Amino acid sequence: MATRVLGRTYFFVSSIVLLLGAACGGPQATQSTPSPVAPAAATARRVPPGTTFVYYDIVGTTDGELKAQLSALGPISQTDGRRHAANTAATYRWNWPGYGSAACSLGASRVAVETQITMPRWTPPPEASRSLIEKWNRFVEATDLHELGHAAIAEANVSTITQAIASATCATADAAATAALSRIQDLHVQYDRDTDNGVKQGAFFR
Repeated sequence: MATRVLGRTYFFVSSIVLLLGAACGGPQATQSTPSPVAPAAATARRVPPGTTFVYYDIVGTTDGELKAQLSALGPISQTDGRRHAANTAATYRWNWPGYGSAACSLGASRVAVETQITMPRWTPPPEASRSLIEKWNRFVEATDLHELGHAAIAEANVSTITQAIASATCATADAAATAALSRIQDLHVQYDRDTDNGVKQGAFFR
């Protein structure tokens, strides 16, 4: 079985000034286009399968120092080239038997998603105030929940890409899967609109 590994990466951002980094969409499909899935907004923490976390450490004893560290050390978005406090990147990969031939088996396609969430980590020094620690904890918990919402959207839409591939032909399946990514991207954009990029969930530090 020939294996084709393809992927698109999306970057969704929570920051002190919460901004969205939107990815480019793919070409439009000419066959049927299944509707992407928008999971209900999360109210409890759940880590979807295939989701990993990476952390960057910051230091400081005051509100201003933490903000400066977030601005200086946060992950750089590949969509806008700016640093943000947190970042979620989802990569889809797909393949099927007979890839690249006219006798492929699209019904046996395999689609997987891997999601990486980058978060800040602060270990409060002894001189840090209780109010600053509580403020930080609220920010991190809310940011974590917001980013996991993006991970949930990515997970829920593996089936959207699978359906798009199954509805295509051997010659158009790649384009169909890529077009499905564009529709999934729209869900992430809407999620950030609905949550004000996480602000309504408490994902701000100011």
